[in-house]
Amino acid sequence: MTEILAVLLIAAVVGGFAYLIHRSAVKRREALAALAVELGASFEPGKDYELHRAFDHFELFAKGKNRYGYNTLRGNADLGAWRVDFTMGDYRYTVEQGDNDTTYTLSYALVHLPYDNVPDLFIRPEGLLDKIAGAIGFDDIDFESEEFSSRFHVSSSDKRFAYAVLHPRMMEFLMSVDPPPIALASGSLLLTRGNTEWDPDLFRAHLRWSREFFSRWPDHIVSTLR
Repeated sequence: MTEILAVLLIAAVVGGFAYLIHRSAVKRREALAALAVELGASFEPGKDYELHRAFDHFELFAKGKNRYGYNTLRGNADLGAWRVDFTMGDYRYTVEQGDNDTTYTLSYALVHLPYDNVPDLFIRPEGLLDKIAGAIGFDDIDFESEEFSSRFHVSSSDKRFAYAVLHPRMMEFLMSVDPPPIALASGSLLLTRGNTEWDPDLFRAHLRWSREFFSRWPDHIVSTLR
């Protein structure tokens, strides 16, 4: 009888946790649907197994297997000098690791610029491996600001473009706000922050951050792209 009660108790606890997780997911999905209405965007909660194909020029969407997006918002917004399209939502993929598979779940924001001639630009916090690579001659792009160069790893398909975008005022902004890793490729900006699902407010915050970032692009860069 004691063993039966123990099994029933464990089942009740597991069931309770499962119910709470389910309710949390439902509430979050409802909040994302409300955010889509606020932004004038579409909302697709179901699994999208084709999402990664449109964005596989980013490493994130090209690795692993069983890749799909869900809770996807699509719309447009005024960011800086442009009216841009955006795609945001959750994404899941699985990586094989020996005999075991590991599944990663995260949220992302993609902002699609209205031009296809934007050079690629990648900016992320400088890590230990970056410093080791720099010590043996594999340098990233360095800037006049030693503080900025020591804090961020920067690479680009066009150094002149990188120097133009990362002017002193932009560097000061990036050092003051702890930005997410910035990946600009094939005319789209990808923002992610680790393997976690965002609260709805974070999707809104990343759109605001994108506006702050693009509003600091020099006028001559914007004119050249046009």
